[in-house]
Amino acid sequence: MDLSHLAPKAQQVALLDDETRIAYCDMPVWIKTSGTKSFLDAVARMIELQRIGSRSCLGLIGVSGIGKTTMVERAEALFNTPEATRIVGIDLAPYGRHIDLQEIFLSQIGFKEKVKAMSNSNGVKRTKERLQQMQAAVCILDEANALAGVRSMLIQPNYTFLRGMANRDVGLSVIVVGTEELKTHLSVDPQCRSRFGLWEVPEWKADSEDFSRFLKAFVKFMPLRRVSVLHTREIQAYLANECNGSTREIVKVLIASAKLAIQSGEERIDKGLISLSRSMLLPTFGDD
Repeated sequence: MDLSHLAPKAQQVALLDDETRIAYCDMPVWIKTSGTKSFLDAVARMIELQRIGSRSCLGLIGVSGIGKTTMVERAEALFNTPEATRIVGIDLAPYGRHIDLQEIFLSQIGFKEKVKAMSNSNGVKRTKERLQQMQAAVCILDEANALAGVRSMLIQPNYTFLRGMANRDVGLSVIVVGTEELKTHLSVDPQCRSRFGLWEVPEWKADSEDFSRFLKAFVKFMPLRRVSVLHTREIQAYLANECNGSTREIVKVLIASAKLAIQSGEERIDKGLISLSRSMLLPTFGDD
């Protein structure tokens, strides 16, 4: 059986039974694109610049489901080691309207003291020493849209600490991750507006070469015994339009299509299976 169209691990799995292959389709897949490579290169530069005392601030902006969190997780996996935490990653989603950014940050790096006890020169010194011990260079705040919805009494302190993280006293580069709502929130504060450059993650388009490369790479990880050709203008247009340019939705459809291809014995994904999978994944509303 010729399985040369698959990645090495997927080739091995393609020889197994249907149940095992279907389960394998749900395994996480990392596809490197020009956009994700550029982002990881930017993080690498931030880490390198921190060693000479330079810092920068970046807003990673994109629609929900485009893959921002996956990019952040990849960066953490790539640059953090047991010996060094180059990236301090914080997910702000669980905190609701009660985000005290300084309190969350201090807790994340291991301090149990109240914010008030750390809000002095000695506290700042201890914070910097802890970050140096960790070899931390970058703080990434994921789901940072949450900053726009905090209680009014916390808005200004959070702006102040967000700016202060990149000052010499703390000394980190900062990446905040969110949607257009975060972009608007950053623009309200003049200093944040001037400090944070914007990195906007584009939605997938039917005529995108990067999208074509993404689809070619993705099917290599689905353990199908026949070749799937997804990088046609028709299929790219369908996926981009039906899934609103969202990586998350596109991946859901492709995984469902791969499972159907195994169950049906078709062993490849085509436009018909993609359309069927999309219709199965759409929410339905029955009469009460």
